Amino acid sequence: MAVESRYIVGVQTLRNSTMAATFKASTAILLIIGTLNLSSEANKLATSWHVLNMIGSNDPTLWMVKILLLVTDFFVAFFGFAMSIRLYNHVGFYLSIPPEARHRLLSDKNVAVHLNRAGFYYSIGMRAYYVSIPLVFWLFGPVYMLVATGVLIYVMYVTDRNPDGAANSAAAG
Repeated sequence: MAVESRYIVGVQTLRNSTMAATFKASTAILLIIGTLNLSSEANKLATSWHVLNMIGSNDPTLWMVKILLLVTDFFVAFFGFAMSIRLYNHVGFYLSIPPEARHRLLSDKNVAVHLNRAGFYYSIGMRAYYVSIPLVFWLFGPVYMLVATGVLIYVMYVTDRNPDGAANSAAAG
């Protein structure tokens, strides 16, 4: 924030983050509408989708619980992305205020807190999308949900870790 020549880079990065969050929030709304459409066809789909179900209940009430959990998950994703958009926009405005016109509460630290909070909400939205994968597989049966959960946990474990030594080299540099 102290170097005026870097304002444009910060604003462009925020714009890209805001656009990504907007796209994902819109997708979450479309997924909510699609899932609610599934609920209107509950009786027909519950019997046909459970053909692959080796074990587990075919009760229509359980089908509606599954749909409700999926819709709730997509609402959490939408909320996370919407909050992220809101906070990214705030940070963009904070960056565009000239240093001499800034209020004392608009310190670099406070702007960084808003930016980190925006990233946190974006992460919540993405995690909600990840949780939706096992929930979708649960529509086909509990075995599929269990397998999807195991695969998701493994993929998240592999991708969310630093390679051995990356943390050491970053700390040394």
